[in-house]
Amino acid sequence: MAVFGGVRRGYGAETVGDGAAAYNLAILYASGRGVPLDDVYACAWLSVADASGQSTNGVLEIMASGMSQERRAQAEALRKDLFAKCGLH
Repeated sequence: MAVFGGVRRGYGAETVGDGAAAYNLAILYASGRGVPLDDVYACAWLSVADASGQSTNGVLEIMASGMSQERRAQAEALRKDLFAKCGLH
């Protein structure tokens, strides 16, 4: 688990298999509320939410379209890591 700016960046049990929790975490990263503003983490957690059956209302596509190719690649790598840790495919 990494620490950034005093905020733990981990894979909490509360988000595993809980699409709503993953979506809420993504929105926090997208807005920077209580966590560092981070589009990579936001997109990766939106992917987890979507795979868990939570509607993302097009937010994932909108965010990804505004990211550089490098940031999208980082989000994809993190998504793969989160999927593995959350038991998603």
